[in-house]
Amino acid sequence: MDLSTARRVLDFIQARAAEAENVDIGFFGGEPLLALPLVMEIARMARSHPVARDRKLDFQLITNGTLLDSACIEALGRQGIGIGISCDGPSFFQDAHRRYRDGSSSAVDVDKAIRLAVQILPQTMVNAVYRPDSIAGLEKVVSYFYGLGVRAIFLNPDFRADWSEADVAVMRKSYAAVAELFRAYHLAGDPARVSLIDAKIALLLNGGYSPHERCSMGRRELAFGPEGAIYPCERLAGDCLTSEHRIGSLEEGIVRLQTCVPPVHADTADGNNPGATPCQECSIGDYCMHWCGCSNFFSTGSYNRPGAFLCASEKEALRQASRVLACLSEEIGPEFMSRL
Repeated sequence: MDLSTARRVLDFIQARAAEAENVDIGFFGGEPLLALPLVMEIARMARSHPVARDRKLDFQLITNGTLLDSACIEALGRQGIGIGISCDGPSFFQDAHRRYRDGSSSAVDVDKAIRLAVQILPQTMVNAVYRPDSIAGLEKVVSYFYGLGVRAIFLNPDFRADWSEADVAVMRKSYAAVAELFRAYHLAGDPARVSLIDAKIALLLNGGYSPHERCSMGRRELAFGPEGAIYPCERLAGDCLTSEHRIGSLEEGIVRLQTCVPPVHADTADGNNPGATPCQECSIGDYCMHWCGCSNFFSTGSYNRPGAFLCASEKEALRQASRVLACLSEEIGPEFMSRL
């Protein structure tokens, strides 16, 4: 993306953003650090653009970590750009799916980058994707990041994967083990944010997802390709070379509004059935992310139809979060709620 296109993106956001609405701007790819000077210039331009008037801008850059060095981290920090590193865990897990193009290991380089990043910017977050071949080792993944000094650990399943009932049984054991780690970190007085558990604890305390927390793909959430194409979510932008999820462009505006409607469960034959569905009748519906359009698409091929693994995963995460909430509320007391 060149600066001219970036400026038009900011103009587009300015025209659509409500007064005093917070605006989150993310840099992703590909690998955005291949164009670090451009990222820095866009951030500077955004801060002086009318979009920043009476609005709070938050910046986040998602990187695979292979190009991170101290100069890069410090420069991003000075610009107030948060860093998220995509890493699946220790070398066995990382190299299973994230090797260099020549087949060599990326694990050592990314390990070094994470250690450096959390020293300079302690709020650096790490995002790990787990799959059927790594779900059994989720406890090791969390322990590994914690040992590197990471205190913001995000765990996300690969919804494109072919999950089986056997994987679900393993998932339940792994989620329980992660929950115990979360509990142990709190009891030791050095807690970490582990999205699988604390995000669900927050939902339990708040009574479920509020309307603004649910998927806003194609409305309040948009992704812009390097040539100005518009997508409803960065995960649906893909390589920006196909038009499957494209909903418009900076020139046309949004010409195909794609949003999520009340979800239809994967077991429901008619995806357009307007009647009650298993998701709508489910007792944990307000606490479940069945509304995530991209996760649904990768699972079932429909924005509005959750897959079976998402259903099982959400139920187990809530079960473990509820258990940990009860334990830590008793073991730590009001201080635990204060931390949350």
